[in-house]
Amino acid sequence: MDKKLRNAWIVIGTCFGLGIAVFGLNRYLNYEIERMYTGIVERQYTNQNEYVLKKSVEEGNLLLLGSSELSSPVEQNPVRMFPNSECTSGITIDGVAHVQSLLHSMNLGSFNKNEASEVQLALVVSLQWFYGEDISSDGFGGNFSRLQFWSALFNQEISNSNKKYLCERTLKLLSSVEGLEDVKVFAKLYGRGDVVSKVVFSMLKPFYSVNYQLLKLTDKYQTYNRLKTIDSQQLEKQIININWEQEMKRAEKKGEQLCTNNEFYVEDEYYDTYLKDRIQELERSSAEEKLISAEKQDFICFLSICKDLGIRPYIVMMNTNGYYYDYIGIDKDTRNDLYNWVEGQAESYGFDCLNLSEKEYEPYFMRDVMHLGWKGWLYVDQKLTEYFSED
Repeated sequence: MDKKLRNAWIVIGTCFGLGIAVFGLNRYLNYEIERMYTGIVERQYTNQNEYVLKKSVEEGNLLLLGSSELSSPVEQNPVRMFPNSECTSGITIDGVAHVQSLLHSMNLGSFNKNEASEVQLALVVSLQWFYGEDISSDGFGGNFSRLQFWSALFNQEISNSNKKYLCERTLKLLSSVEGLEDVKVFAKLYGRGDVVSKVVFSMLKPFYSVNYQLLKLTDKYQTYNRLKTIDSQQLEKQIININWEQEMKRAEKKGEQLCTNNEFYVEDEYYDTYLKDRIQELERSSAEEKLISAEKQDFICFLSICKDLGIRPYIVMMNTNGYYYDYIGIDKDTRNDLYNWVEGQAESYGFDCLNLSEKEYEPYFMRDVMHLGWKGWLYVDQKLTEYFSED
């Protein structure tokens, strides 16, 4: 047999064998994940992977997107309050510190319009997202997911203008982050309109497509490994009976017990650890802050991608601690301008917004200077329950 022909058959045989192996692994993972799957994984504080998000929608869960406030260690955190007697949907927590609009936009990229019509989604927006001129490159890079990026870019239902925006922002924010060269090349080529870039992009697209499929398989394997770490004896979360009035009294009492040594109504331990020794230098330390970060355009992109996919997010514009922010010099008018801007942008896309600006000075609504606390999370729990029960 001709040597070239023999080598060709070797390559074909190898590719065929790899294809069979990948197909077999995929089927095995599907079977094992379905056998082991538990809603407990959905309530872990993480930037959830694609498989978990899709499974959550299939299970009828509420997807709650946000940032560090999602891990607030109070009893009233939504992770402990759903499902309840008035809203039987489970809940999937998606977000950690530095995960903001841009990463959440990519995270939605795995849904098509048929799936998106079943998505119940709320996004908790934080005033702190809008600090400075731009979001943190390190925070973005540390939470960046190739899979989520490819999912959004290969999703034919997301507009070309939104894809270009994702590429431009990704390229800018990853410019100082080591690695991810394949992503940077893709983003650079996709954003250009010249003939050479289009030709090179077309040549590389098969490579990116194969890479994308392998990442989806890896994502599934990671889900499989996460499920193996969960105690099989751990029970699924039960529907809890809830009396909002009684729960609010409990929340207020808890706040009173834990906030006793400062004028900001923040938890004593937090005050002693982060504020007490710096209190003098903090006074009017942020008086020049204008809350004009590029996050504003990222948030608009998030809303636009939701519109592309037919998802109707419920936007929760979280308040902050009014006592503390007055002290550091970000005045009430500046804060209200941002709260109202977020609400206005949401409404311009036809989405509902819960604006919590009137809660800035309510004791025990916040646990610290920026995260919802006992009364705050309970109030949001009730509003989420009312909103998604109506649907």
